[in-house]
Amino acid sequence: MNIWQLQILTHLAELGTMNRVADALFVSPATISQQLKDLEDDLELTLIEKQGRKVYLNQTGQELVERAQPVLSELETIENDFKTRQSEITGIVRIATFTSALNSILIPVIKKINQTFPSIECRIYEEEPDQSLLGLRSHKFDIVLSGYFEKKVTFPNSDIISTNIGEDKLLVVSSKDDKSIFPIKHFSDLASKKWIIEPKNTYLSNHIIQMCRENLFDPDVVSEIHSYDAIKSLVKSQLGISILPSLALTAGTDMNGIFIHDFDIKSKRQIYLLERKPQKRIPAIKIVSQMITDQATAVLKNFN
Repeated sequence: MNIWQLQILTHLAELGTMNRVADALFVSPATISQQLKDLEDDLELTLIEKQGRKVYLNQTGQELVERAQPVLSELETIENDFKTRQSEITGIVRIATFTSALNSILIPVIKKINQTFPSIECRIYEEEPDQSLLGLRSHKFDIVLSGYFEKKVTFPNSDIISTNIGEDKLLVVSSKDDKSIFPIKHFSDLASKKWIIEPKNTYLSNHIIQMCRENLFDPDVVSEIHSYDAIKSLVKSQLGISILPSLALTAGTDMNGIFIHDFDIKSKRQIYLLERKPQKRIPAIKIVSQMITDQATAVLKNFN
């Protein structure tokens, strides 16, 4: 039994599939499978059960993970404590973020880091909140910038530290040339409109559809688009309306031909910076986290 095998087992407990573990650790699924088999052989115990194509930890495997997690966390803390003694601040920092934070928060931060700390390399990954959280837990990411519509997000019984760095809100947008939508007095006024939203089963689109259903209608979705710029282009062309987060409508983005309705749909998104406790003291991560927090605070205060 070795540390690598225990890390794989704990990742499997978090991520649920060998493919996800392989992706998080940048190895092949065959490597993951062999390491887990070797662990079982060393212990002369069965840790993993198969059900069709799915695998899951049995009770013995779960008990081993529970015993191993604090040990692995302490080993990581020791390693990171010694890394803080480096004279030069250097390293790779992997950041997962949601789409609308890229232009107004992360890109300005990365530009500043490249100028001020050239030995720090930041790598950016665009992820949905659930995937970014899994990536943080499995050590695929060092920092996660995420948004939740719940009032408070906590992570009990884990080493994840969450810092609320502000909030933005959702806004109804339409073409300036589309006079049929003026004025909006109630959310239900949007029931007859054609909608342009993110693809179904993404976090934001699920929330928008839920808001519509709470107002007793299903939106007539005519386009499902990932890119906010593309959504705005379709809206501008009067092909539908949309609801976008205020971060996607900040200064510097192309708003020509877009009308933002002064209608409070009473849906605010809490923005969180998520880190793992053992990594918080690493100088490069500490610097990047603080710069993201400062930039986000400056941007998000405009939405209060």
